[in-house]
Amino acid sequence: QDDSGGASIAGTHRRESSASLRLRQGGLLEVRLPGGELRPVACGDIRATCRCAHCVDEMTGEVKIDQERIRADTTLRAKGVEVVGNYAVSVLWSDGHQTLVATRALVELTGGSTHTKVGSASSDTANW
Repeated sequence: QDDSGGASIAGTHRRESSASLRLRQGGLLEVRLPGGELRPVACGDIRATCRCAHCVDEMTGEVKIDQERIRADTTLRAKGVEVVGNYAVSVLWSDGHQTLVATRALVELTGGSTHTKVGSASSDTANW
């Protein structure tokens, strides 16, 4: 456990230009942007973007899950986060699903930029 209360950190190579996903106590998540800023991200937002064969029809591209219901589920929590290669993380969810997400998608989900350096933000997570 690190000094800011995070249970683990996962991301790409520990390069300045990569984003990482941080598992917080209680199964909440935050993204560390390339410049170092920490931004909370709702578990449902990441889970709803899953593109696996269970969630999206491989032949038609039709979304097979109720993304809005997943986004609205305030009980959904991350149970584990692992680095997968250099550009993705895998999240195991409290609903039993597992999502693979590219680190660049994490930046997009939080409205961050992969090109702009930003200062470090507070790691206060009381409001999410």
